[in-house]
Order: sequence, then structure tokens, then C-alpha cells
Amino acid sequence: SLTGFSIANVSSDLTNFSLGGATASALYGSALVIIFFVAVLIIMILTLLLGITYIDIGFSKENPSFSKSFGVARRFFWRYLGLTILMAIFLIILYILLIIPGIIFTVYWIFASFILIKENTGIMESLRRSKRLVRHRWWRVFGYLILLILISVAVYIVSKLIPFIGAFIPMLVVTPFLTLFLKNFYLALIAEKTGNIKAKIEKKIVRRVRRRKK
Repeated sequence: SLTGFSIANVSSDLTNFSLGGATASALYGSALVIIFFVAVLIIMILTLLLGITYIDIGFSKENPSFSKSFGVARRFFWRYLGLTILMAIFLIILYILLIIPGIIFTVYWIFASFILIKENTGIMESLRRSKRLVRHRWWRVFGYLILLILISVAVYIVSKLIPFIGAFIPMLVVTPFLTLFLKNFYLALIAEKTGNIKAKIEKKIVRRVRRRKK
């Protein structure tokens, strides 16, 4: 791997440069650092694009098309990136100051990315709507998240025992599974909330009718 290289293993051919062995080694080391950060940046971008693609495929009512969903991913990329960065900053601060608030808001904001893509909302509005959706259901969402974490850790440990292919299992299996589960959970909570609102409206209508009859 790129990070496995060391300046101590620089090829003797580089010492033939007129710049001298020490300078050549420094240049080679700098090049490795640049390549490493570029590789990390590419992996991060692809991970974000795949995340959006998986979410869009999950919401697709027709036969899912990876190419179409990847196009959607490019359209939402910057907003999704902004949401990811903002959540990371807020949560890191909350976890550093007090662990409990960090856990609380991790659960509150778990559906923010789904809302951003499904409802085409802004970053802050996605966070607010996710919090409103989870409110009064926090412990249930928290319980499912703990279960998902345990499953993910178990799969990750098993994948480490499988040579070569195991490295791709988390991205190709765990990520789609988590996305699909959270998507269904999000839709279930939306339906539950909508049903509760309708029930409250019906109760109010019944009360008004009864009052008029009296």
C-alpha cells in the first residue's frame, strides 16, 4: 500500500540525481505524502457518492438504476458533503465536551441524510426535521442503532478473516444493508407520525361535531 512505503527504502537509482541523495529522498518522501492524501481524498469522494447512490436506489420506486442514481449523487454531492462536515464538527465538539449530548444528537440526526435527498431540503432543515422525527422515539431509534453497530462490528471482524475479498465486504455488503434498513425505518417513522397526526385531526373533528350537537 501507499502508506507502507518508507523513506528508508528509497531506490538507489534516485541517489543518482544531481540534487544529492538526501534531497532525492526528501522529494520522494514528499511525493508519497501527496499521493497518500490524494488517494484518501479520492476514497472519501467515492464513499460520499456511493452513500448518496445507495440512498437514492433505496428510495427508487421503479427498477433501480445505478447510473441514474449516481447522477443524482453528483447533483446532491456538495450539499451532502456540507451536511457530513457540519454534523462531524458539531458531534466532535459535543463528544469532546460531554459524551452524552454527542450520543443524543447522533441519534437525533441519524435520518438527516435521508431527508436531505428524499425531501430535497437544505442542510439545517434536514437536521431539524430529523430531530423532530426522532423526538418521542429516541430510545427506540437508539436501540436499533446499537443493534446495527453490533451487526456491523461482527461482519467487519469476520471480513478480516477472509483474504483479499474481505476488504471489500464492508462497502459492498454492510453499507447497502445499513442504508436499506435505515431507509425503511425512516419511512416507517414517517408513516407512524402521519398516522398520529391524522388520528389527532380526526379526534378534534369528532369533538367539534359533538359540541355542535350539544
